[in-house]
Amino acid sequence: MTADQPKITNNTEMKPYQKQKGKISGFASIITARNIYRFFGLLLFVVGAVFYLSWSILYGTWTDIGLYSYVVPLVVFGLLLLLLTHEQDRAESH
Repeated sequence: MTADQPKITNNTEMKPYQKQKGKISGFASIITARNIYRFFGLLLFVVGAVFYLSWSILYGTWTDIGLYSYVVPLVVFGLLLLLLTHEQDRAESH
């Protein structure tokens, strides 16, 4: 090896949470924008479904338009967020 050539090292060890090639290892790699969208989509869907079922069981109002006006946006936005993350995963895999 001459003085002009740089020293090449093979450093494959990674410390926890160390950034390598644009990715973070460990638990921090789970917290991504896509997973946050997925969490809130699931949360909206579940809150809407549970609210509809609990309100309808408690008050016997299965066809209340006011209940629909509150529940439908929750469920629809929840499903749309889940579909968005699914399409992003599918587009990334192809």
